[in-house]
Amino acid sequence: MIKTCELSEKMEITGIEIETPYYHRTYFVGNWAEYDNANRSRIPLKTGAISRIYPIYDNYKCIVSYGIDFESGECVEVMAETIGLIIHYRKR
Repeated sequence: MIKTCELSEKMEITGIEIETPYYHRTYFVGNWAEYDNANRSRIPLKTGAISRIYPIYDNYKCIVSYGIDFESGECVEVMAETIGLIIHYRKR
């Protein structure tokens, strides 16, 4: 796991997980968003698979949130300071 301030331009985000005692959401590029990893339940949206995940920066080049784009053109934003946030990435 990395801190958001350590994410560099040489890293490609492949997935985001939000894990709390109440729910577990997963967003992985190429897959549908899921809200319960144990039984592979999908979030009831007609958005299609996730096409891209990218960091959103403020004026000081600090990551404030992550944009998640779906095949349908819709977008979800996850705040960088979310409790239980796990970022999956690979080096380019």
